[in-house]
Amino acid sequence: RWVMFVFAAMVISWTALNYDVVSSYGSIFHFDPMGNVARNVNGGNPSDGQRLTSWSGRFTTISTWLVTGVILLIRWRRKRNRRLTLTLAALALGSFTVLLGQSYGGEAIFRVFLYSVPGCALVIAPVVERWLTARARRARLGVLAASAWLLVLTATAAQAFYGAWFSNRVDADALAASVWIVENASPDSRVLALAPGAPGRVVARYTEFVRHDRNFDGGVNAWDGWLGSDFEDDRVERMTNSMLSEGLPTYAVVTQQMKVYNDYYGLFPGGAITRFEQQLVDNPHWTVIVHTPTLTIVQLDLEPR
Repeated sequence: RWVMFVFAAMVISWTALNYDVVSSYGSIFHFDPMGNVARNVNGGNPSDGQRLTSWSGRFTTISTWLVTGVILLIRWRRKRNRRLTLTLAALALGSFTVLLGQSYGGEAIFRVFLYSVPGCALVIAPVVERWLTARARRARLGVLAASAWLLVLTATAAQAFYGAWFSNRVDADALAASVWIVENASPDSRVLALAPGAPGRVVARYTEFVRHDRNFDGGVNAWDGWLGSDFEDDRVERMTNSMLSEGLPTYAVVTQQMKVYNDYYGLFPGGAITRFEQQLVDNPHWTVIVHTPTLTIVQLDLEPR
């Protein structure tokens, strides 16, 4: 019975030691359920495949909760061991209380579903088992309904889970480049990436960079006004001049996987990443370290010209 106190002490201790990280998401207890449920979307114009994956995830989540809620309601109305019903409801739906306190940077709804899965399984499994083994009333209808729902749920869950795998994979040359930069650059360096698609913080030395700048490897797509740019203007040149005036060592990385990711999520118009890459290569203030069909690394030349 003392285990809850041990867990509470662990949570409080971790929060106290890492309060700067926790506070970056706002107040620890932000009582705004509707705001906390909002997802951290990338924006842009996603592909049809990404839309299908997104809707598959929503269907999987909502249908699981809906079926769980209906079963619990039926159990309650039939007065079938209400104490057990309340326990099952707490296990299945108790994770919704997360929404009362935190948004987790736009990931709260994912955590709610993750924590609810075991409880929902305990509620749904006995009913599905009775239907599939024809031990329920209207057995044939039950078998058909349970089988159809399981097939659709499995298909949508698989799409939601695996639909974006190819856009999140990491190429060997990009991994090697990330390791090389972190192991060889000075700790006050910045590493620019136009979009997700390059591994970061893969060796322990990254902590030295974080001490200088917690966002040393932040994505350009997160900068105000940059998301959705076609890079047919002079913003890359203006960015370069601004960085020269700051005088910080800077690397820029463009990988093939960034282009794949962009095609899937639509952060930038088609061809924008290639234009960004070419402008860096052509700019005399950037020194080309690697330039292959799948990987480009350039370093800002801080020496006056």
